Amino acid sequence: DGSFPSGHTLVSVSSAIVILKANKKLGIAALVLASLIAFSRMYLYVHFPTDIIAGVVLAIIISMVCIVVSDKIKSEKCDEKDLP
Repeated sequence: DGSFPSGHTLVSVSSAIVILKANKKLGIAALVLASLIAFSRMYLYVHFPTDIIAGVVLAIIISMVCIVVSDKIKSEKCDEKDLP
């Protein structure tokens, strides 16, 4: 069942971006896999290209927010350790 945006694309791209932040080598492989997943959704006529584009845009936004929040939490924990 098709939907807007593509859930498979959204999850695979957002996961790949987070992996890329943690490990460049694995992240590149994950991005290649995410691209193949996105292409397969169009190839199998499950989604329109706009569904895929929307999934990628949302994935970028969501993963960047998660990375920023995670970095902020990590920096706050480091600051608490420095306090007497």
